[in-house]
Amino acid sequence: MSHRGTNPPQLFSEARRWFEDALLASMEAAGEQPVTTAQASVFAMLDTDGTTVSDLARRMGVTRQTAHQAAHALVGVGLLEQVPDPQSARGRLIRGTAGGSACTNAPRPPSPSSSRCSPNASVRRRSGPCGTD
Repeated sequence: MSHRGTNPPQLFSEARRWFEDALLASMEAAGEQPVTTAQASVFAMLDTDGTTVSDLARRMGVTRQTAHQAAHALVGVGLLEQVPDPQSARGRLIRGTAGGSACTNAPRPPSPSSSRCSPNASVRRRSGPCGTD
């Protein structure tokens, strides 16, 4: 009989959730623009020079429409921008703005006492204490 949190997919899911919660808590604490976990995953999939919405959707494993909505919500708050694709006359690239780059290039780990930083014991044993590793 399996115990909760002992199989690898559950552990990875819990670790990802813990990481996303810690990232969002650190952004909130720093006064950064709040984003959803879906929007945070957009940042993880962007190339430095920009990425098309189609490529973004493929990397995220979602439809073009879903990637478009997430990216354009971030364009709307000024964390991403849409620029012409130099390799395509009709194409557009999504890339980070100075504000968006500041969010992704300077993550701050949460303090160990943070209420959002509380992975279950099995994840903690494998990933180290909160805010490390």
